[in-house]
Amino acid sequence: MNDKTLPRRALLKGALGLAAIPVVAAVATAEAQAQAAKPAGGAALPRLDPNSPQAKALAYVHDGSQIDRKAHPNFKPDQKCNNCIHWTGKPTDPWAGCNLFPGRSVAGPGWCRVWAKKP
Repeated sequence: MNDKTLPRRALLKGALGLAAIPVVAAVATAEAQAQAAKPAGGAALPRLDPNSPQAKALAYVHDGSQIDRKAHPNFKPDQKCNNCIHWTGKPTDPWAGCNLFPGRSVAGPGWCRVWAKKP
């Protein structure tokens, strides 16, 4: 195999990941609309279920140290929800909201494949 070619499996994984984006966006939009209809009361958001379809699509886990590194080779140990651009809480909060999972809270040490460093 030529070192300059991509393995078929890598291409398929990339295509599946791209295909999940519109689904995740649609679910996020629906959840954001539902959340906007709720009165603000300062109540804690319910925790995201890692087995929910949206969490599974983004490979979310409550504890990033439990990531399967073969399945997610781009994961780095310093990537955590609480230092991601999508995190809506303080860096010291154990649980907080996430722009990717409206109406749910995620764990500070959690991780998903959409992690992006907070500027």
